[in-house]
Amino acid sequence: MVKLFSCKAHDGDYFWLRYKHDEEKRYHNIVIDGGRKSNASDFCEMLKRIYENGEQVDAMLLTHFDQDHIMGMLVGLQKAQKKNCIPEIAVLYLNTGRGYWKHHQSGEEWGPLLEETVKIPMANAPGYSANDLMKLTDFLREYGLEKRICPYIVQSCREIQIGDAKFCIISPSDTSLKNLVQNCSDLMQVPPATPYGGADPEWSVSLDELSGCNVPEDASLSNGASIAFLFQFEKIRIAFLGDAHPSVCVDGLLKLGYSSQKPCCVDLVKLSHHGSKHNCSNELLRILRTQNYLLSTDGKSGKLPNKTVLAKLLRSCGSATIYCNYSWWKKSIYSSFFTEEDRKKWLDAGNLNLIELSSENTSEIVKSGLELYGFGRGW
Repeated sequence: MVKLFSCKAHDGDYFWLRYKHDEEKRYHNIVIDGGRKSNASDFCEMLKRIYENGEQVDAMLLTHFDQDHIMGMLVGLQKAQKKNCIPEIAVLYLNTGRGYWKHHQSGEEWGPLLEETVKIPMANAPGYSANDLMKLTDFLREYGLEKRICPYIVQSCREIQIGDAKFCIISPSDTSLKNLVQNCSDLMQVPPATPYGGADPEWSVSLDELSGCNVPEDASLSNGASIAFLFQFEKIRIAFLGDAHPSVCVDGLLKLGYSSQKPCCVDLVKLSHHGSKHNCSNELLRILRTQNYLLSTDGKSGKLPNKTVLAKLLRSCGSATIYCNYSWWKKSIYSSFFTEEDRKKWLDAGNLNLIELSSENTSEIVKSGLELYGFGRGW
């Protein structure tokens, strides 16, 4: 049995993965990212429940150190510490500049400087440093968890075994990690943002017309170094793509022995970068095959998801079900997202299904043994 909670993390990522064999009494718990600071209370509540169940966190995985993935984890741990409800945490997986430098034993001075110097811009906000990552590692050190950080770099082709589950790492590549570390003093470049609350020009274009368009790949170096992995337990397979670049994922899947002729068929794909068109490609979808997708974003700004991503999914598999932690498409700013042609051909015909994971008590069954839930209040 696999239970996946897609937590309300606003425009960020935060997932709680639970799995066990039917005859086992306790679940394994995997925590993936932590979302925004504003959902830290939910993160704390999750830890409290694991603690009260007499279970442990078998792994806590931070895909990369952008604020919409890290801050809920940091502040949530701090809240749980005050309430004395942090369960045993077996291992933490995260990549740092120091870790990369130690891994390669390069002796180059730029390696240890990543956490102090990297700058990442946010839409409509000044850049921020990776001090947040330093604060998290400082907390782990103070709490006695520093030794639980995995002693190696998490990168493509590595396989991690937790219980009877396998985690096959798809991304990052050594090159994408090196690009991040070597260019740590540069500002990351991001695609132009859609104005807050504004309609993207592509909304007036039909899904059919958008399906074949080419867009530049995400240029963020931190996203390029994001951890993406393939989770396998019993007959369940899920691909978690973090904010990874499609080209890096393609290379990783090829190294794992997959191709368009021998595709990696999974039960669910967590879409990269909250449904950004710069993190999805037709080439990736030819190799990573499914009809079920997981999308994490509140859609508040009207910027994500991009309509082009939905078009590419439909082109790839003919029909798609997208499970979302917010019903973003019901918001007034998305009233023009689908054209009349889109609604008739895809939505009304049942070829595109948008489903909100609204409750931790009500599951959506993807297949026998795989249940999806919502989690958190998402203030």
